[in-house]
Amino acid sequence: MGYFDGLTGASFKTDPQGRTVFYPFGVLAKGRIVPDDAAERALKRQLKTAYMVFLPATVAIAAVGVSSNLILTLALITLLTVSFQLFVSSLIKGYARSDERLTLREAQMTQARSLGRRWLVALAIISALLAAGGLAVVALEPREGLLTGLGTFAFFGACFAVFTSQVRRLKREAAGI
Repeated sequence: MGYFDGLTGASFKTDPQGRTVFYPFGVLAKGRIVPDDAAERALKRQLKTAYMVFLPATVAIAAVGVSSNLILTLALITLLTVSFQLFVSSLIKGYARSDERLTLREAQMTQARSLGRRWLVALAIISALLAAGGLAVVALEPREGLLTGLGTFAFFGACFAVFTSQVRRLKREAAGI
């Protein structure tokens, strides 16, 4: 499975009644019951497409904007985030609410299973390199690059921690632990 399949899969769960529940706001809110298999496939396809548009756009804005205009960058990322949430909300209009909540552990394990070990290791390596790049910015440009470098280090350091944790959990799950 691909990266965007993994992102998409982390938002779904099967409840005790065997129904598929979609969590548009992840662990922050209750889910919505997906009415049938066809609706689930369509929702996953549309969500994956949205991730393929919104995530690269957000990364591009952040990469270009952080060094030029932080306020404009944050405003554009906020606009993209709100647009994404409005789009997703439009996809599930009329879906019944579920009483089931998605835990952070469930979301991370679903994503880990969807991505697979290879993707997670690759993402951990990329995150480690980008975190190191953030430290390099601090070392090379201590005055101008301090906030950008530390922010980069903190964000990609956290990504590294999540991805390596997911690899360990997959190993434990495969070993039956």
